Amino acid sequence: MILDFVTLLDMKKSVWRPGTYIHYQESYNNHIKPPIGNHKLQKPTKMTLQRELIDKLVSYKLKRATIQEIFRVFKSAVSYAVEEEIQPKDCFTKMDFSAAPTGDKANFYTEEELKTFLSCVKDNDPTTRYTAILTLAMTGMRKGEMMGITWNDLDFKAKSITINKARTITGLGPPKSDNGYRKVSMNNELYSQLKIYKTWCIKKKWENSMQHKDEDFVFISRQGCNPIGLTYVEDALDMICTKYNLRRISPHGLRHTVASILLARGETLVTVAKILGDNPNTILKVYVHSFEKDEIKSIDLMNQFANG
Repeated sequence: MILDFVTLLDMKKSVWRPGTYIHYQESYNNHIKPPIGNHKLQKPTKMTLQRELIDKLVSYKLKRATIQEIFRVFKSAVSYAVEEEIQPKDCFTKMDFSAAPTGDKANFYTEEELKTFLSCVKDNDPTTRYTAILTLAMTGMRKGEMMGITWNDLDFKAKSITINKARTITGLGPPKSDNGYRKVSMNNELYSQLKIYKTWCIKKKWENSMQHKDEDFVFISRQGCNPIGLTYVEDALDMICTKYNLRRISPHGLRHTVASILLARGETLVTVAKILGDNPNTILKVYVHSFEKDEIKSIDLMNQFANG
């Protein structure tokens, strides 16, 4: 039996989270369908896939990480086909991505860069903009998780935030994975800022003849007190980095920043994964750059041992 990619997407739709399905659908429509959409999953050979998908994506000047993510979407369909015995085996292993360029700049801030960036954000808008970005930068939560926080998710006595939902393009739904359900601690800076921000929100709502409720989303616009939009953080980053001439990272880069700082300061993989609501293997793979200092120290220690 030959099954195409679209059919496999539809079969998995019921078990995937809405955001995952949309991500896979967009990857297929934008990047996989144009070059190889006419192939059935059993038809392309490894050589065909390398030439018609990966090499073509390289020619579009896409970064290596982007191409690898697109390929991962393709592989998920192949794996499901093998699992359902629709396809005998996965023939698409050890593909060559070496021709694709790596990112010119790391998508995370150093501790010094983060301090400068947060100072500029606070100088520009000490209310919603600063509080939302500070929350991302101090907890490592995903943008959708931050936008889904309601006031009853905040425990000021325990200084913790419960993450149990996320706002995405599909609406309000669950976190990205089961690991996403978690509690994260507020440090003193975030705790104090959220207390100040709550007072500001109550006042703004009162000025707009609105009643503050515990079920309200935490982060609201200055005009109308509506929940911030899906591009709020991206727009803020664009404006701040342009105005203050700072290096631009993505909203997800703030999550990378938290992980990088924690790992550099000696936190374990398991602890960092728990804070981020991620898998330790993912942390090891994505944040490998954070171990470079430890590797250098280890080499120095071995050199001392060998020369001792």
